[in-house]
Amino acid sequence: MLNTLGRSEMSSWFSRAASPDYREYCLIDLDPEKNTYEQVIQAAQVTRSILDAIGVPSFPKTSGSTGMHLYIPIGAKYTYEHSQLIAIIIVRQVNMELHKFTRF
Repeated sequence: MLNTLGRSEMSSWFSRAASPDYREYCLIDLDPEKNTYEQVIQAAQVTRSILDAIGVPSFPKTSGSTGMHLYIPIGAKYTYEHSQLIAIIIVRQVNMELHKFTRF
């Protein structure tokens, strides 16, 4: 499974016109590649538990037919680069817990 490190979708900047360099959301994109949908769900649940443990809200949304996006509201306080760093830290933790079928 590939975690795409919070990279924004082509169709959305996740920012407002008044402050385009500051994101409203950090996105963690869980793409299954050759994994099962159950493994995508498991990765989403582990990600959510990590975020819950540090008091950070997140909202899941399916992507495509078997992927999952986790949106983390960051309230336009951080740049894209900061958002990406946040995602990298979280994804590394998920990968440590689910190293058998995730990669970083």
